[in-house]
Amino acid sequence: MQTLTPEIYRRYRDEVFKHSLAIQEYDGLTPRRALTDAEIGARLEIPAELVTEIRCVLEVDGVPLVFWKEAESFKQVRCLKRVKPDD
Repeated sequence: MQTLTPEIYRRYRDEVFKHSLAIQEYDGLTPRRALTDAEIGARLEIPAELVTEIRCVLEVDGVPLVFWKEAESFKQVRCLKRVKPDD
């Protein structure tokens, strides 16, 4: 299997993003669907596994740091509420 390098990531990320489920458009008239990783790989002439890796990195890169921090705080509060003994 081909290794995902920063160069490969930069080369293919926009096309993977464009064809993946990350972009959803529906005008109510034209049926559309996202491509599978295998279909994207075939279009770009790279292995589907590499497309999957690129897509996963893209999903993480697309989330601003503030959301990760807020999620951690949210989880901590939820865990504290869960273990709090009943009065």
